[in-house]
Amino acid sequence: MSKVKFSHFQIQVLLIAALFVISLCFRLVLSLPTQFDGLYGQDAYAYYDYAQSIRNSLHSATALPPFFWPLGYPALIALVQTIVGTQPSTAQFINVLLGASLSPLVYQLARELGINHFGGVAAALIMAVCGQALQSSIVIMSDIPALFWAALSALSLVRYLRLLSIRPSPSWLILASITLMIAVITRWLYILLGIPFALTLLVAWRGRIHWRTAGYVLLAVSLVYLPQFIFSHTNPAPTLNHQWVEGWAPANIINSSFTNVDGHFDYEKPNALYYAQPYYDDYYLSPLLTIFVVIGLWGMYQRGIWKLILIASWALLPYLFLAGIPYQNIRFSLIVVPAVALLAGSGLETTTNFFRRIKPKRISFNVAQPLFTIILLIGLGQMWVRANAVIRTFITSLRRGQVNISPQAKLSMPLALR
Repeated sequence: MSKVKFSHFQIQVLLIAALFVISLCFRLVLSLPTQFDGLYGQDAYAYYDYAQSIRNSLHSATALPPFFWPLGYPALIALVQTIVGTQPSTAQFINVLLGASLSPLVYQLARELGINHFGGVAAALIMAVCGQALQSSIVIMSDIPALFWAALSALSLVRYLRLLSIRPSPSWLILASITLMIAVITRWLYILLGIPFALTLLVAWRGRIHWRTAGYVLLAVSLVYLPQFIFSHTNPAPTLNHQWVEGWAPANIINSSFTNVDGHFDYEKPNALYYAQPYYDDYYLSPLLTIFVVIGLWGMYQRGIWKLILIASWALLPYLFLAGIPYQNIRFSLIVVPAVALLAGSGLETTTNFFRRIKPKRISFNVAQPLFTIILLIGLGQMWVRANAVIRTFITSLRRGQVNISPQAKLSMPLALR
């Protein structure tokens, strides 16, 4: 019998599909046995209920009622519910699918950045078992959709920059801008990624703005933002005048006690340590892999300065902002996780290549790849055990009524996004 041979493209497609299926299975294992529908607390109910408001307003041709958050996420829920039904499981499955898609997205982004197969798979698997990404994938909240759009934007930007010297075309950059704006109108926090993305573009352009391309981008972004702009103009909820921005202060970085519009809060960790958890805490990233994040910076530098600027500033700038706000929430740091995973993958590749180059002549085989594969698998196992324990405790607490559930909550949002 002749052996079936796969092309490089076919292998890549199969690998991407496998990463998606693996990531999807992790999420289904956590959600299906418990029959948890994604609704908890007033925030999730508010998103779910407002999706119904959008559909009702469109059917009756009436103005939308006020809403505390941007329209992107409830509009997405409303769109999908129009097709498959209004049950809560529809909204939850949007997040499950988008959360599972982050793993192959991160893999493809790694490959576009020049990270090899091993480093790319490592980054994808870190994204797949990150505890906070798993938890946010099974609840009806905007974090995972915003992160999905941001990762898709980064992939489009990198594709544009990689092809810039070969056959420059504004299409990928326009797509990157549109998807980043969708991320922003899904969750305001993602406007922070505009800084590293724009800085990377300017460096790749060598300081010379391509005005025609910039004009196309501005037009596309304006069209996407226009409905949100019109809504925000008549809506009482804050946008850039949010308490996160107005309450930001350097002193908050070392503080653990804050008084804000929701009251006084005393936390266990100062902000600097709390919001650094994606770099060292096994609910985000195994401590075994933290050193590879640092090494990954050098690996990115070797691949090109604009690649280092993009990923390093993505991992750092949101952290600096969050460390200065007078709030602590475990969900907020999710924004940096793809960048941290990419740095870890880059570091694993860089370290493996280093040990491969210095292999003594008396050793007949390369031990670096198996050794660091074992370290990666142990780290991933540690992350999964922690994620599984935390998320099951979270769902059990809901069952026992220990987490506030408010089915009637619609529009009376607190200013602090819990």
